[in-house]
Amino acid sequence: MKVLGISASPRVNGNSHTLLDRALCSAGQAGAKSEMISLSRLEINPCRGDDSCLADGRCRIKDDMPALIKKIDSCDRLIIASPVYFGSITAQLKTMIDRCQQAWVKKYLLGKKACRDRRGAFICVSKYENRNFFRNSKEIVEVLFRVLDIKLAQTLWCFGLEAGDSAANNEACLQKAYKLGRKIINL
Repeated sequence: MKVLGISASPRVNGNSHTLLDRALCSAGQAGAKSEMISLSRLEINPCRGDDSCLADGRCRIKDDMPALIKKIDSCDRLIIASPVYFGSITAQLKTMIDRCQQAWVKKYLLGKKACRDRRGAFICVSKYENRNFFRNSKEIVEVLFRVLDIKLAQTLWCFGLEAGDSAANNEACLQKAYKLGRKIINL
């Protein structure tokens, strides 16, 4: 089983990254092959809205997105981790999601649906205890997963993580991330 983790934080080794790493390590210990990708290390340009993907579901922009789409398409489980920025997901994740228009075209216009059962999870962190921030982020990620034919099966919300290394010192969140990693491969 292949588990792909996408860290959407602009901070490498920040709270989202730490919790995602814990989940992926847990999945790996249970026998899954896991990989983490940090969006902040990739060049993903915004969607141009030029409809070039309408003919065949392929985007014409030359950047790191085609390789990322291949990894997403080949994984059995997808875990996305993002901090809350301005009440929603990060710009890095939103840009990636917008570029998944090609997946939307393949599914809804070209009728190419996934033929296998795939599951996903969403880890979201915030320094505030405002559940609406998590709701906004979750709704956006749910749409992405629906387009990708991935069932959102697990969510993890961690409050009060302000400093870039807060998650590393929050045993409750680390334990929840560990359990998420184990559970996602057994769904």
